[in-house]
Amino acid sequence: MTTPRRSPSSRDPQGRVLGGKYELAELIEFVGDRDHTSLWRGVVHGAAGFTRAVAIRRLPSATAAREAALRGAALEHANVVRVYDVVRDEAENLYLVMEWIDGVSLGELARGAHHLGLRVPWPVIGCIGVGALHGLAAGHAGTDGGAPIVHGHLSERSILIDRRGVVHLTPFGLDGAIPHLFSPRSPAGDLHDLAAALWNALAAAPQPEDSLAPPPSAVRDVLARALDLDVDRPAPASADELARELAAALTSVPWRRGPQADVGDAVREVEGALAWSPVEPYPVEVAPGAPAVLVHLSPAALAAARRGAAGSFPFALSDTPGDDEPYAAYELRA
Repeated sequence: MTTPRRSPSSRDPQGRVLGGKYELAELIEFVGDRDHTSLWRGVVHGAAGFTRAVAIRRLPSATAAREAALRGAALEHANVVRVYDVVRDEAENLYLVMEWIDGVSLGELARGAHHLGLRVPWPVIGCIGVGALHGLAAGHAGTDGGAPIVHGHLSERSILIDRRGVVHLTPFGLDGAIPHLFSPRSPAGDLHDLAAALWNALAAAPQPEDSLAPPPSAVRDVLARALDLDVDRPAPASADELARELAAALTSVPWRRGPQADVGDAVREVEGALAWSPVEPYPVEVAPGAPAVLVHLSPAALAAARRGAAGSFPFALSDTPGDDEPYAAYELRA
């Protein structure tokens, strides 16, 4: 498959500054078939040389999609990525300026463990699920007594875990920008998608034939009920109820350093593996005799590489892909 060609006008130039202080430093994701939305690692510049990493997402132009994203941006919870600001440029494009999470997605955690020949321990998956469900419950409760806020795009990519072991859901209402919908937009659809993401991470194994279903565990039993796989018991009716059931399944776990600390340890353990394993590669065609291999590096993988996790590998990282190469692709040069 060849790389889709994209017009230079469909992306923001690297180095552009929004709102006088938010610099677009590195393109992380570009969705060309959905209104040219994009996700950037940005840098906020303040007084006296202050800088801080942020995430900047360009919103779609469709009115309904913008309204859903802005409503979701108003939600504040410890387990939801915080939105700091909304910026409008001269072309009336809107951008969300968000908290930058230094960690991995749930999918990256499972793939990194797979690359190491391991499964993510079921207590870690259960603990991640409890944190994600707390964030989901906050959205479904609405803000200021309003109607429930639906997340709408829950998957292994939208559950983020930082290096301290804290779980963060990506902001609610961004389904117009991210084409990863499993269920209809509703609180029940959100609950099903989150349970499915946890089940998939629990099932991930070094051998594909072992990944159809996770091995027995208390967490698997809870998720089976949430996914209507347990015909003898009804599925939980809310995110709060499912969070309580997962927490109960973890009560007898002999944690090494504590639930959050052990989750953080798992994140740090897989970062080095992620740095040099292709993660969700874009379709790409490399010309015969090309001197480099193109791979897609996630924010977590790129951060790990820059921290020196790849020091033992005979490659150098070039972070300046050409115009004809896929967005967020990087060259590994021998």
